[in-house]
Amino acid sequence: MPLEGLLWGMHAIEKQAPSRVTFGRFAAGLGLSIGLALVGGFAAWFFVPLVAPSWGEASKLGAIVAAVVYASIVVGHVLAFGDPRRAFDRLGMRGTSAGEVGLALALWVGAWALAGGAYVLLGLVGVSLASVGGAFAWVGADGGRLASAGVGLLAVSLGRIVVLVPLAEEMLFRGSLFGWLRGHLGAWGTIGATALVFTVVHPLVYVWPAVFLIGVAFGWVRERTGSITPLVIVHAVNGVALVVASYVLTGWQATL
Repeated sequence: MPLEGLLWGMHAIEKQAPSRVTFGRFAAGLGLSIGLALVGGFAAWFFVPLVAPSWGEASKLGAIVAAVVYASIVVGHVLAFGDPRRAFDRLGMRGTSAGEVGLALALWVGAWALAGGAYVLLGLVGVSLASVGGAFAWVGADGGRLASAGVGLLAVSLGRIVVLVPLAEEMLFRGSLFGWLRGHLGAWGTIGATALVFTVVHPLVYVWPAVFLIGVAFGWVRERTGSITPLVIVHAVNGVALVVASYVLTGWQATL
């Protein structure tokens, strides 16, 4: 990026603030999401084997429960704001442009490039790069589920990875959490805090450098554009890229 473009972007991040979210709305969205996830997850775990015994095995049932959890985050946030229109408006889910999507894509690529450099440095101090690659391959194989997935399980897993996960995580982290924190912190404080929370909720430590850098890049786009729509799109691209890479490199035969 030319220097003048970078300076313009820095000026924009200082001047353009996204819609604010009150603590009450944030807490309501989070609480409803957790409540719906618990109720829906336990219901799915209990009733799915009764209705469809062939889906009672752990891998299939786990995929359905995971999908219910992410769907609960979306529904919980919509309910917290009263209706979809208000939720999407306050969380930054609006129409986007090719320029905004392109910006998000460019920064996503840059985040992965920086993460690659970080992993090389970690390898020099003894971190196993094979373990790092294995962790990403395992994520791309949906925790190993895709290796033996039939059409139904493949549809459930890919639907969650490509649709539900991007929508739910962006609504929560760059939408609700970002909107609340931005009312109390500056731009970079909010970007850093949301990226940190986004990172630690991912359980595999090996993926943390990449997740944190992607969180920073996504937060920057959120601040500059006021929208999470391009982030949902690029988040979906990230999921597809991991799935494809895992298949090409390991045939989804990835284990931790």
